[in-house]
Amino acid sequence: MNEMLAVPPAKKNKSAATVGHMATNERCAMTRKHWITLMMLLIAAMGSLLLFGPDKVVWWWDIHVGKRLILRVESFRQQHDHLPRSLGEVDAIDVDENKYFYEKCSDSHYIIWFGTELGESMTYDSDSRSWTSINIGCRSATTM
Repeated sequence: MNEMLAVPPAKKNKSAATVGHMATNERCAMTRKHWITLMMLLIAAMGSLLLFGPDKVVWWWDIHVGKRLILRVESFRQQHDHLPRSLGEVDAIDVDENKYFYEKCSDSHYIIWFGTELGESMTYDSDSRSWTSINIGCRSATTM
């Protein structure tokens, strides 16, 4: 019977300043947790976009380099009234010649591509003025 009448121990009375400080720390901890979670989700989303996103997003840098090559080829064409035989004629010394390629298909048509592995390359066709993720050669480009 005495057990039922037992009074629970008295809680310590904390000052309002202590309670406010604890609430601030708890809010900061929650903010940090939310920030870390948000950053992890953002990194995961960006990784997914790079792995599974549209080719123009995945290969944006290589397309950027390819566009610089296109400008050089077109500038050469305007200055000399014909297309260059190779990238060596357009001052492409800052471009990795083992990754970026050029082929003259006819007097007015050319292709530029990067990469040589399936799924890791894109081709620019001067006739359509567009990039495609299909590896095409001059013969294929002229019939598309």
